[in-house]
Amino acid sequence: MTIPTQSIVAGCLQTTFHRELEYFLENRVLERLWAKDATLWPEEKFEQSHILSNLGWLDLSGSLEPFLAGIRETESSARTEGLNGLVLIAFENASLAARAVQTLVQAGHDHRMVVLDSASPGAILRAEKEINLERSLFVFASNVGYHLEDHALFLYFMEKLQSVGVPQPPQHFVAETEPGSYLATIGREYKFRATFADPSGILAPFTSVRHFGALLTSQNTREPEEIVAAAKEMHHACSPVAIPAENPALQLAAFLSGAALAKRQYVAFLATPSLVPYTYCLSQLIGGSLAKEGPGLIPIDGELPRDTRALEEKAVFAVLTHAGDTDPELSDMMSRFRVSGVPFVHVQIVEPLDLLPVTFGWEVATVMACARLGFDPFDKSEARLPRAIAMEYLNKYSPASDTLSRRPRLDDRGLQLYAEGKTRREISTLNLEESLGSFFQLLQPESFLAVLVFLPQTPSVLAAFQAIRKKLAEKLLLPVLVAYGPHSLHHYSHLHRKGLPHGQFLVITAEPTIDLAIPGASYTFGQLYRALALGEFEGLVQSDRFVVRVHLTGDIPVALENLGHVVSQALARKP
Repeated sequence: MTIPTQSIVAGCLQTTFHRELEYFLENRVLERLWAKDATLWPEEKFEQSHILSNLGWLDLSGSLEPFLAGIRETESSARTEGLNGLVLIAFENASLAARAVQTLVQAGHDHRMVVLDSASPGAILRAEKEINLERSLFVFASNVGYHLEDHALFLYFMEKLQSVGVPQPPQHFVAETEPGSYLATIGREYKFRATFADPSGILAPFTSVRHFGALLTSQNTREPEEIVAAAKEMHHACSPVAIPAENPALQLAAFLSGAALAKRQYVAFLATPSLVPYTYCLSQLIGGSLAKEGPGLIPIDGELPRDTRALEEKAVFAVLTHAGDTDPELSDMMSRFRVSGVPFVHVQIVEPLDLLPVTFGWEVATVMACARLGFDPFDKSEARLPRAIAMEYLNKYSPASDTLSRRPRLDDRGLQLYAEGKTRREISTLNLEESLGSFFQLLQPESFLAVLVFLPQTPSVLAAFQAIRKKLAEKLLLPVLVAYGPHSLHHYSHLHRKGLPHGQFLVITAEPTIDLAIPGASYTFGQLYRALALGEFEGLVQSDRFVVRVHLTGDIPVALENLGHVVSQALARKP
């Protein structure tokens, strides 16, 4: 294959970019990284054993061939037995990779994949409607020790298979996980069809080579040998033996570190339509590694408003284009960036296989930039508080002790407003418009606004929040991030870091219109989902952030329309 094309237009950061290239070359950063030299992160500041363990990610392409062969063999035997549907259940970066591949792959019926990355009742039922339960293979992918969502969904689908008389339900399950994890344990105890062991000690965002390889194999886009060859080719292209001017990882590392040192606070991803889901993969990588205090970089992903004027002095841009998309507006934007000196990197994707080498190149570049900036790229200190709060509520929940109920500060037009801590002391509670208006007035020039949405990701919900994001960005002239829970607990946890004090948060929740029981639990999937949302909100409160929660009641389309009107009125009050 040909390495995907990457071009860097450093614009007003041209001098800084070249200085960073010289730094990396003079200090042999690339050579030292590939030699797994942990002194790139001084021992007095970093735990080198944890860094050395994670640097094993550089060798993942070498173990790809037997892994992909196992995937192909497992799915082939399953299809022989009539299991021709695939349900991927994942809550970390595997789900992001799957969403990215889905938009680029037009798979045949025999290779159709349904991604379930939410424990909300609506998402579970939508997934069920898309599959033939008795002919589906359920693949759980997680490298953490224990996820309540994994446990609940396994019990749910196990019971479903038993209820329809499937003779050997465990043969409908496959796990990909670290040895010793919960998934590995139940895979062994229940005798899953297969359990694939991920290498231990490597942070989830750096296992993308395996996830993309498995997905591309499963979707039958390329043979395993071709996928392995692509991984090895990019491995070579990003290594010290490559010519520096042609090494995509080295060039990108200089671009990223130069942007951070020039006090550009953000990396804003602009993508043609089919690559919008892929921006979440790169965002999680950048956020987990480079979103730190001082000269760090905060990613902005998703379907960004194309009016980028509010960002052009604060951000560098990553523009992702796909050969199959027509997007003249994005081409015009790149032309304007060139003329006005806005720094950007342009990556061209031709086919689904390109996602694997591009991601690997970004991983190498990110780790190099972290070494330059003095950051631990494998930092596990992302806020665990929201999940801990959610689990505490669920552990204490019972019909007689409803730990999930709260009293709103305001209740009007199907919208309930909640504010606690310092936010409650600072905002008006006269009415909804005044409350949100005074909340927006707390934003400072260096702030960003993150909207965390705990609603089903239906087309109408996505459209509503795209419109709200556009309104907010145009009026506030600040970066507006939109994350859909419970993904925010995993993929956007860097926003909770104490080193990023300038963010404000708007959390949106709603009552589920339907609910499902979790076998053996005292709470339902709807209550689990609500607990995760409360954990997110109350974790932000306990972290002393400015945060409000707006809860939608009654008819959701009507409440969404009212929310859009309230946001518009609140913005009109901001000077």
